[in-house]
Amino acid sequence: MARDQLAVCPWRAALMGKLSDLLSTRQFQQADPLFGFPIREQLFPSEDSFFKKNPTVAGMAAETNDIILNPYAGADVNRDAVARNEALRLQMRGAGVTPDFKLSPEQLTAFKGTPYAANQDALRASIAARIYSGDPSAQETAQQRTWVENYLAGIQ
Repeated sequence: MARDQLAVCPWRAALMGKLSDLLSTRQFQQADPLFGFPIREQLFPSEDSFFKKNPTVAGMAAETNDIILNPYAGADVNRDAVARNEALRLQMRGAGVTPDFKLSPEQLTAFKGTPYAANQDALRASIAARIYSGDPSAQETAQQRTWVENYLAGIQ
């Protein structure tokens, strides 16, 4: 929209300004925060069964290269953030990329007793995805945040 058109419609100018402010405050600027990966609504029976038994697992980067969200997860779950998290996992998996940053002692302790404890490459990918989606459970370090920023800059 041309600038003179915005002047004619002050409400449009205000709306565009608010939208611009909102977009500029996002942690990471991405044209497509899901990297083109779809969210698949229809779960396979095994996925449905898994999610029923694991309501704390909010979503998954499915083997079918789409994102699935747990319909049994709590109402407080930020589904957009979960989708972003799983999208970055799919993007890294498709590119054959494993983050090479160091894990902090706090992260190793926080994920002790989880499936990530036995697979540090998967834990690094999870940490990167959590940083991208704004999940504070990542307990990110400056090195890890820089890795995510550099990775995103390289794929844009």
